[in-house]
Amino acid sequence: MKVLYSRLSYLYLWAIVSALLGACCVAGASAERMLKPDDSPYKSIDDLPDNLRSRVDAAYSARQRMLTPLDGRLEKFSVDRVTVPDAVARLSNEHSVLCGIELVPWQTDQKAIKGFTLPLISLSVRNTTPRQVLDKLISLDPNFVWNEDQGVANIVLKSAYNNPAYPLNLRVDKFSVTDRPYPMVFLPALLDVTGLFQLPQVSPALPIGSIGRWPAKFAPKVSFELQDVTVRAVVNRVARDVKIPWRLVWYDNPLGQDKSSARFEMEPQMNALLPPSWTGSSDDRWR
Repeated sequence: MKVLYSRLSYLYLWAIVSALLGACCVAGASAERMLKPDDSPYKSIDDLPDNLRSRVDAAYSARQRMLTPLDGRLEKFSVDRVTVPDAVARLSNEHSVLCGIELVPWQTDQKAIKGFTLPLISLSVRNTTPRQVLDKLISLDPNFVWNEDQGVANIVLKSAYNNPAYPLNLRVDKFSVTDRPYPMVFLPALLDVTGLFQLPQVSPALPIGSIGRWPAKFAPKVSFELQDVTVRAVVNRVARDVKIPWRLVWYDNPLGQDKSSARFEMEPQMNALLPPSWTGSSDDRWR
């Protein structure tokens, strides 16, 4: 009986091995057929359809760097006849994308700074990512460029982006805060505390005329120390810590004042607050 059982076990094992070998042979033959170039309509990755090629490129690029919320999937995103900054603000509001929008036209001569009318764009895409949406938006308006700072999408005017004198490109040797409500990082009301926009190298270049509404009483607090960074990097650090987008907008002679200034906002929802000089509109929406 033991001998019979042993032989049956051997035959059973041999049947399993034979079946596995057969499956491997079939799979190998199938794979060989799949690898034959004559059997495929695509001879290389360049022959793939545009929608598939873009997804392959995006997946490959994502593998080369750290994944961020900008690589998340969006089922749909659409805007109709809006400026790029307003489109980015909508992307931020509707899909919780952290962004920093900079509308400060910068030239060598600071006195020559003037706002200009931005074109209106339309876009409708499906099955995409915030990163791809930003690429599309920027391609529709050559005035802007965008880059990523550890998950924060910065949208900057091309004329200012590489200018070392541009206020947000200025470098800060050291900046630290400890347990400070995030609005107080920028322009604190306390006389014994210096805010980011009050630093001697920043304040003359970037006059802040007004600030967005602060949830001062319940504002999240931040603590950090940064060395040898740009002003933009400090603002992005606060935005990442509190998970709130931000915007900096230049106004020509706001509210009839004699000099131009900028408005800084870091709020959970970014409303359409562009001044008429940026939109070509006669409606004074920003008062």
